[in-house]
Amino acid sequence: MTNVRNDLLRRISNLLSGRPVRWAQDIVGDYDGRDRTLEVFNADPTEQGDLFRRLRPIRKEMEARAGGPVIVIFHTRAESVRLYSAFVEQALLEEIAMDVDLAERELDVTVPALGTDVVLRPRSGNPGTGSNVLPRKEAA
Repeated sequence: MTNVRNDLLRRISNLLSGRPVRWAQDIVGDYDGRDRTLEVFNADPTEQGDLFRRLRPIRKEMEARAGGPVIVIFHTRAESVRLYSAFVEQALLEEIAMDVDLAERELDVTVPALGTDVVLRPRSGNPGTGSNVLPRKEAA
């Protein structure tokens, strides 16, 4: 179950432009859904509405995997740095490491070099001027 939830976190982060996300930990207080609370970091108030809308396509899947309705807590950039800097830094470093790992893999794709699949044929009809010199500007 943990692996499934972690895979879902990667998908959620990608939907939210790579923002760090995690299932809530050490939350003060007790409320229904505490175990289904998702924290989203680096989300300023002006962005939160759009970010919440981006979650709509996978909302049902999130609820199915979490075991009920998901509560989303957004943390602003300032609060993410002030209170959760260690987690945010680690999450961003892991994302970079994954990108570097993907970039270093060799692609098994055979693509012909540009232009080699174009056949050049002699021009038929009007041959043109035959000049290959660009027109020059007269000296002033």
